[in-house]
Amino acid sequence: NQFVANWSAIDGADDYRLDVGSTSTIFDNSSQLTEDFDSGLSTSGYQSGTFTLDSGDWTVTAVLQESGSDSRSGFAARINDDIANAHITTPSLNTAGTVTFWYREYSNGGGGTFKLQKSTDGINFIDVTSQAYSETTFAQFSHDVNDSSNPIYLRILSAANPGQLIIDDFEVTNYIDSRIEGFSNLTVA
Repeated sequence: NQFVANWSAIDGADDYRLDVGSTSTIFDNSSQLTEDFDSGLSTSGYQSGTFTLDSGDWTVTAVLQESGSDSRSGFAARINDDIANAHITTPSLNTAGTVTFWYREYSNGGGGTFKLQKSTDGINFIDVTSQAYSETTFAQFSHDVNDSSNPIYLRILSAANPGQLIIDDFEVTNYIDSRIEGFSNLTVA
């Protein structure tokens, strides 16, 4: 199995690198899931269970739909700060590339730390990363999970924190890496 690679020289380039993949698109980071939390969550206090949102069935513990005045756009999801295991979990995903969402504290209650977790069975979760929060203005969270597991679930855990966490405009991209082992980042010429 051999092939020939041709390219045109680029001014200022010292060397060239080559990735070989099994598909025409070596990486696919297109959007897989987007959720704005504008419908489907409880509006009558904190609830737990499975709720059907625009992007699918989300599992929650101690979550409510945040009012428009405290959301980034439309409505948002607020996770209770006083409950052990308070979380919001995505529907089953095919892969997980980059997770991006906006977050803030509900009021000046003392902030806290939330965890991004992942699971292949929707039951047993492991920590991916964590993020402190303490401001009442929205900040963007973004993290590369880059996991090709299918299925995979992602969870935002904000348990027993001094302040309540609000999240909005949640997105997960696909993660497809079709590079062929041994033919990645090869130096050519």
